[in-house]
Amino acid sequence: MDATQTQDLKQQLKAKWDQRNALNMEMAAIEKQLGGQAMQDYELTRHDGSTVRLSEMFGEHSQMVLVHNMGFACKYCSLWADGFNGYFHHLESGEYGQRAKFLLVSNDRPDQQLAGAKLRSWQFDMLSCRETSLSMDWGYAREDGDKVHYGPGMMILAKNGDGTITCHQQTDICPGDSLMGLFHMFIRLPDSTGSAFE
Repeated sequence: MDATQTQDLKQQLKAKWDQRNALNMEMAAIEKQLGGQAMQDYELTRHDGSTVRLSEMFGEHSQMVLVHNMGFACKYCSLWADGFNGYFHHLESGEYGQRAKFLLVSNDRPDQQLAGAKLRSWQFDMLSCRETSLSMDWGYAREDGDKVHYGPGMMILAKNGDGTITCHQQTDICPGDSLMGLFHMFIRLPDSTGSAFE
């Protein structure tokens, strides 16, 4: 490959990056249009079996990043959570300010969550929504006969001055998205087939 071809490919790549960044902004704008909805103050379960209201989990923050996780049976959800574990503190109290509370919920039993969190050394707060309709209410679970299928996602919540909660924005999570940087390393390896599921 000569210098001209190399330069041409680099220019093509830059154009694709610009397109992708613009598309990400467009998608975020659409996701925000899904927000503005009042949210129930769900009663979630801690690892020790005690319960806590979602509103209480905001602590000193007025915003929250709430991640819906499919549980430890899903290796991808666990991989995402490994990534969140590395940077969630930047949301809560890092050098970028106290921007938002980070909370992960799943349908796993509290004891399963505790064992899994210890195994993977997760430090963020994680609660069970097993006894609530949270996942179903917001589109992260669907019924299929006598079974319920769960899906991953992320919600941006705001706690209002009167203590009520509003869903500001929500999105699904899937392999290859920008929330998991490791997938973007996978597809660039020499032996990659180009699939984010590798």
